[in-house]
Amino acid sequence: MSRFVFVLALVLSRLAWAAPPRVVLADGDPELLRAVETSLRPWHFVIVVDPDMPPSDAKHRAEQDGARFVVWRAGDQLVVFDHDTGLVEQRPAHAGALDPTGAAAAALTIKTMMRLPPPSDEMFAVAEPGPELRVEAGTGVHYEASDAELRGALAATLRPWHDLGWWFGVIGDVGTSDAIAQAGFKGTWQTWDVLLTARYAIDLGHSLWLEPHVAAGIEHSSFEGTEQMGVQRDEPAILLGLRGGAIARYRLGRWSFAAAIDVIGRPFTQTYTMSRSSSEIFEIPALGLGAGVLVGADLGL
Repeated sequence: MSRFVFVLALVLSRLAWAAPPRVVLADGDPELLRAVETSLRPWHFVIVVDPDMPPSDAKHRAEQDGARFVVWRAGDQLVVFDHDTGLVEQRPAHAGALDPTGAAAAALTIKTMMRLPPPSDEMFAVAEPGPELRVEAGTGVHYEASDAELRGALAATLRPWHDLGWWFGVIGDVGTSDAIAQAGFKGTWQTWDVLLTARYAIDLGHSLWLEPHVAAGIEHSSFEGTEQMGVQRDEPAILLGLRGGAIARYRLGRWSFAAAIDVIGRPFTQTYTMSRSSSEIFEIPALGLGAGVLVGADLGL
């Protein structure tokens, strides 16, 4: 039993030693978070954000999270607590929201106060920014053929080049069914889509981004119902789906919240008529409008 306890303690100590060092950032400014992440990336720090932490809890919070440093702003002062030495240092800083330039200057000051050893060449090689993956979920409305339908969507997009604003990915969405009652027919029409998309992100400042985008792919159309005399109709179809529009996005650390608007196009549609006559039942709309909201998480690769 004693040997088991010794081995368990050894394993846990190795895991603790191998765990990446942590920094608690008691500040909710998204620009400061991004700047600190970039500045400290060569040292592989994990940044824990807690904007509600009172300064008096710095030592306790460092011990609780296993953090080497705790960073916060006290008015126009930038404060760094070093748990290993017990020292607290502060330097002048801007109060309130920071722009990218001010945040970069604050992050440099934080790094200076930490007195970190020079990173190795290997650290610098790892620190080069890589591709970003964004996963999103959302809901919205499509307005087509004088009817509005609710939609749910999932998307995964990749930013291959960190210094460029291009994002490429795939979107899948599905909508509620539209009721059809025409020429003695009663039924529904419903679609789901799988589209490839390209976006270009434009930085507007203050964590706001504008993303014009286009998308193209397949749309599965489902037309089903019952005619007079009990004739059943179930006619799926595969259509070409096109989209174009813009997304307004607000980024808060790794999270983002967005509103989107789209023009929906179908170059090739079809018209459904009664089985025993040429009476028109329903024509798949060639154009439509969409609007929705999205919540996304940005992940490094």
